[in-house]
Amino acid sequence: MRFWLALVMAFGLDQTTKIIVDRLMIPGESTPVINGAVYMTYAQNSGAAFGLFPDRTSFFVVVTVAVIALLFLIYHRAGRQVPWLSVSLGLQVGGALGNFVDRVRLGYVIDFIDLRFWPIFNLADVAIVIGVLLLAVTVFGQSEAGSEHEHEW
Repeated sequence: MRFWLALVMAFGLDQTTKIIVDRLMIPGESTPVINGAVYMTYAQNSGAAFGLFPDRTSFFVVVTVAVIALLFLIYHRAGRQVPWLSVSLGLQVGGALGNFVDRVRLGYVIDFIDLRFWPIFNLADVAIVIGVLLLAVTVFGQSEAGSEHEHEW
């Protein structure tokens, strides 16, 4: 249940915010949210993270499907027994699906969170990063907890 809740929340918040940005802003438009620190800047990213490898939509669609399949496999093998692993995987799948839907529907990903010192990103990216960090904490926490808490992967 945690997996599905994390997935739906990550995907739903990501898609909702992107729809709002797309309807209220034009590409390239920027508005301060927290003046001097955080801006909402509408960017269309046809590449990977940080805009690397632009215009390779088909490649990213295939890679995303493979990654999502792998995450589902991990969830079915171990995620059900480990609550934080389940949340981690749900966040990663929800974020990946959010960007996947953009790529398939639009041919690019809508990014809008602009910190000015970092490339513009979106809530799907945030979900993926939090999911990966939570995965690391869960995995390393399990290995440090000793054999009584270890789970078979």
